[in-house]
Amino acid sequence: MTGYEPLDWPAYFQSKRQYAIPTDIDPTNIVYTLYETNAGRKHLPVIVLVHGAGHCARSFALVAQALHASANLNLHARILCPDLRGHGETTSNDQTNLDIDNLAQDLENLLTSLYEGNPGRYLDKSGKEIGQGPPNIHLIGHSMGGSIVTQVAYRNRIPNISSLFVLEMAESNIHAAPPAIRAWCQARPPVCRTITQAVQWGVESGTVRNVLSARVSFPGMVVYNPTAIVPASTTPTHPNPHNPTTDPTFTTPTMGGFTWRTDLLASEQHWVSWFQNQNHKFLSSFTNANTNTYNIPKMLIYAEHSKLDRELSSAYLEGKFEFLKLELVGHAVQEDDPEAVTNALVQCWQRHGICFKPLPQP
Repeated sequence: MTGYEPLDWPAYFQSKRQYAIPTDIDPTNIVYTLYETNAGRKHLPVIVLVHGAGHCARSFALVAQALHASANLNLHARILCPDLRGHGETTSNDQTNLDIDNLAQDLENLLTSLYEGNPGRYLDKSGKEIGQGPPNIHLIGHSMGGSIVTQVAYRNRIPNISSLFVLEMAESNIHAAPPAIRAWCQARPPVCRTITQAVQWGVESGTVRNVLSARVSFPGMVVYNPTAIVPASTTPTHPNPHNPTTDPTFTTPTMGGFTWRTDLLASEQHWVSWFQNQNHKFLSSFTNANTNTYNIPKMLIYAEHSKLDRELSSAYLEGKFEFLKLELVGHAVQEDDPEAVTNALVQCWQRHGICFKPLPQP
């Protein structure tokens, strides 16, 4: 045992399925892989967790588990974690068009297809019924996913978006982020002999600092390729100084290994679109169809190295959104400290009187 053995998804989600979008809506034959909890309870509000570039739905596994374990949410909310286009096990005829408008349209298509015909009945914080209609939708996105959920809220084509949380996405990174993404892609080993090796790289590279989360998320980022050539090991972990040829870490190249599901470099032309006008879109007012109010609850969650720029700092002081900075975490904040992120979501909903207890179905 190395401590990096992969963990499967059932401990964190109740179900996993493939979901095809009709070709008259999306001609690219996209078939999503969805990880869900309470998926069959169609009258419930929906918490949508959207992963970042190069990652997968399972990067929110520990947060999804913690949300479902919360007494306020256990039986009162659905949780949806999709693998995005070009990521995880989702397939399509166009895996590299990761322009923000295309990704936002993808999420809108998915939400509309899944929930448009599933009305719910809801109580406000005083216990008054506030109407019927499409279920309340709460959007949470990490990095590229944060840009996607912001764009969806800004376009205002999905009714009943009720809160917005953006993790580690800042317009001020528009110049610094692309070189960092490129370096991260180039640093990944092209082929891993085992999934365990991919998990180990994820932790040792600092991509994910929380070993438990990496053991869940990284298995969703790789796929077995029988034609991939695994190079010989050159730096054994436990060399045998007496007879190195017998040490199992001294191997010849072999055929068959695990490669990365997402060819992120192929979408490089679209990266800048994730950051453009992010501040304006995030700070805009959004309509909540159920309550007929504006300025839904919004929160930014940053890692310790990230900072608010001048525009966001001014807006924060004006009370336009909530802000939380987490210490001792890297870019993957929801993986490195899932408890803190979960608490931030739940406490924000409580502060704003968001109720996850729908009326009994008639």
